[in-house]
Amino acid sequence: MSSNEINNLIKHNFSFCWYQFYKFLFPYCLRWKNYFGDMEIFTILATIILNNNSKIGRQLKGIDSYLDKWRDKIINKKIKGINAMSISEITGIPRPTVVRKIKKLTKNKFISLDKNKLINFDVSKQNFKDMSKIQDENIKSINVFIKRTYNQINLN
Repeated sequence: MSSNEINNLIKHNFSFCWYQFYKFLFPYCLRWKNYFGDMEIFTILATIILNNNSKIGRQLKGIDSYLDKWRDKIINKKIKGINAMSISEITGIPRPTVVRKIKKLTKNKFISLDKNKLINFDVSKQNFKDMSKIQDENIKSINVFIKRTYNQINLN
């Protein structure tokens, strides 16, 4: 199938696809909210991780154990971090709130600040293990979303 065909089939089955997307999105957000206690902390941490990922993503090639290699790289590689103002601008969360949540993330060993007060993902082994379990559940959920959506549009 071409991307145009898939696009047209999704448009034709828009309500079903949207429903499946929400069946993925709500549990995804709820898992992270339950783990962190609020979605702002998750949003801030995700922004920090995406900053780190943007600097290592080009180095990973191939499919073999891609997720394991990514997890290893993101936890072990020291990368120039991001500052609180940038996180605030990216997320739309007020800077004082970002600073307060950063203190909580630092205290709970999810991030670290370097000498220039740039923030890096620097998670403890236990937190990383717990987060990996949630990430694995989310990957399973997105797989179900894609499978159901593709199977529906493929029937037409």
